[in-house]
Amino acid sequence: MAFQHGVYTSEVETSISAAPSVDASLPFVVGSSKAAFGPKVVSSWAEYVEAGGFSDDDAALDPTTEGWHPHSLTSFAYFWFRVAGRGDCVMVGLASDGLSDGSAEDADVTQTAILSALDKIDTVYEVTRRQPSLICVPYFNKTDAVKAAMHAKAMKYGGQFKAIALADIPANAIAGDDQTVSPVTSADSVATAKTAVSPYLVSCWPYAGVDEMRFDLSTVLAATMNRVDGENGGLPFVSPSNKNCYVNGLYVANASGTETPIFMNRDAVNTKIDGNGVVTARNTAAGWVAWGNNTTAYPGSSDIKDYMMPIRRMFNYVQNLWQVFAAPRIDNPLNKRQLDGVVNSFNQVLASLQGFGALNAASIALDDARNTTATLLAGTVYFKIMIAPPPPWQVIHGVFEYDVVGFEASLA
Repeated sequence: MAFQHGVYTSEVETSISAAPSVDASLPFVVGSSKAAFGPKVVSSWAEYVEAGGFSDDDAALDPTTEGWHPHSLTSFAYFWFRVAGRGDCVMVGLASDGLSDGSAEDADVTQTAILSALDKIDTVYEVTRRQPSLICVPYFNKTDAVKAAMHAKAMKYGGQFKAIALADIPANAIAGDDQTVSPVTSADSVATAKTAVSPYLVSCWPYAGVDEMRFDLSTVLAATMNRVDGENGGLPFVSPSNKNCYVNGLYVANASGTETPIFMNRDAVNTKIDGNGVVTARNTAAGWVAWGNNTTAYPGSSDIKDYMMPIRRMFNYVQNLWQVFAAPRIDNPLNKRQLDGVVNSFNQVLASLQGFGALNAASIALDDARNTTATLLAGTVYFKIMIAPPPPWQVIHGVFEYDVVGFEASLA
């Protein structure tokens, strides 16, 4: 060391770190396309067409063509990019000849292939450094096996991240008749058709229309969530319910190959659909809006973080944030300075979320009840993280009474 004489300065790392970021409503989408590709971050319709192996004169890309959308991923991409004007999503395309002659759709894409493609979400973070927070499998999501796989990945994928799976109770397929499940043609049957129950799964019914085009309602909900999150700082604390959802009709398929438009008043929707933990849409004075705040855990669960969709999504978001925040600290020396740095830094992260209105209350502290000498010596530290996302304001009740006193005063 050089000889020193005088006054010197130096710096140490700031104990409060910059806030990390995670994706609030980035969808991971598995479906059939003309060519196989992915997992790949796709940011525009043109990028999808290039990745999917389509050409400009492909009938599959012409929404005026009879039997349009022979590929389920094309359906999602068209709605996501061209109808809803959304941005990034992570896609996995499975090659299909796109049969749309009425005998089957995507008959060459097996359920086994879909389930295998879902496994690709486990390495998306390592490949793209993105964390999908929505899982979508348009058209194929109606079977119990696919829903179960979507739910399993939503609970934890890649060993660390959480998401919400968006599925559909079958009303029909997006092109042709669904050959694997029976359509639910009446709102009265929606409750019994909800075969999967989980805080990490949202079910939608029926299917939606944009003029002559038809889309899974789960696709519509994903785009609505993405837009609403973007309008609120990229945070998922605002429910997509009662927000415009781009469509201009709801339908169910008939056995004859025709379809029936669905219109329900508020009380019917609440009783038969929303009250059974299924998301739908309503035609209101503001146009067609998504309707429903509950995951499929409702009404069986009474835990607000499990059955209320925006609260479940905020719990997922903060846990994913914690994963990214804490990861660089693994294998650092376990000392008081490190512990204080974690508490102080993540408290700042939580405070910023609280200041934005995404959390009503939040805190982090060492969990003294779990941190024993033995656990600390083994290099394991427990932190107690408390968060309180705001619930959606579901009921506004005005109590009216005749103003007799005011009436008398008006005549005096």
